Amino acid sequence: MDLSPGGTATAERDLEPTPALDGLRGVAILAVLATHLAFLDDGSYRFALRGGYLGVDVFIVLSAFLIGSVLLRSLESGSFSTGSFAWRRLRRLWPALGVFLVVETPVALAFGEALRTQLVQVGMAMSFTFNWQWTFGDVPPFALVHLWSLSVEAQFYVVMAVGLVLARRHLHRTGVVLGALVAGALLVAVWRAWLTGRGVPLGELYVRTDTRADSMFLGLAAAVAWRRRWFDTRVLRIAAVVAVVFLAVCFIAVPVTSVWLYRGGFTLVALAAATTVAAVATAGTWASGAVDRGWLRWVGARSYSLYLWHLPVYIWCVELVPDAPLAATAPVVVVLSLLVAAVSFRLVEAPSLAPWRRAE
Repeated sequence: MDLSPGGTATAERDLEPTPALDGLRGVAILAVLATHLAFLDDGSYRFALRGGYLGVDVFIVLSAFLIGSVLLRSLESGSFSTGSFAWRRLRRLWPALGVFLVVETPVALAFGEALRTQLVQVGMAMSFTFNWQWTFGDVPPFALVHLWSLSVEAQFYVVMAVGLVLARRHLHRTGVVLGALVAGALLVAVWRAWLTGRGVPLGELYVRTDTRADSMFLGLAAAVAWRRRWFDTRVLRIAAVVAVVFLAVCFIAVPVTSVWLYRGGFTLVALAAATTVAAVATAGTWASGAVDRGWLRWVGARSYSLYLWHLPVYIWCVELVPDAPLAATAPVVVVLSLLVAAVSFRLVEAPSLAPWRRAE
């Protein structure tokens, strides 16, 4: 039990299997696929979604929300185990990633990638340190650049688990916990803005853990607020309208090179994503109903494999048929990405997901 801002005792929510969240995943990954169509058109966004890369931000917030909810439940029930938590995370991420790299490596070598470079990338990907190489001026092979977000999430899982364990005696103080998480997000935003002003390359700031952690802080804050029923459902419904409209505008109009993003914009996107995730997780809201569609849930359930495979599929198709018209190439690469993701999900992801589907 906890006290809401109004002082009324409320029962805590437990996050049950929520199909609508798979629907939200579906929207996010389709936005990413739509943005990356620019790579089929010499980088032009004539027929691509300019800001759909922000679907990755939605993924990061959603991941923090889900894992935070699981951690809070296990800590408050006294069932948390460091070893079990770490193994479950690795069991979730490693199999599909490992199979992807086993297949991608010989193809990359066939297309001329140096063996040493490829092996270094595989090691960094599997150790979840991939994103930090930008800091040292090393840009990874293009077919693997999207793996940065997996490293950011995995690193934050560790920070989140350690932080919540250390603060476990104070987790009942909802206002204090939320204040600390929001303060952390604001500090990240200020730090990123300062680095932007100092001339640090935007590409580096886009992938560094310390400059993208505001998304994860706000995702965890949403998990705490949602679990403790900190906001009235009616307020959440209204806030979700504003959040979804804001995200839609950003998805359509904001390029990744927009300096505004690095001076507070990413934090606003994360706040909107956190609000949307909380609304979708709440049964009976319009946001939940909007994304609770069978085809979106199907895509969302396979979003991890789809995220892993789509960019190499895009790039390999361009390498093989460089002069093919976009109208012919785009449908082929999207369908092929979906098919490969479906196979990966069926043969690799699903067996490792089954025991802990509730925790995902």
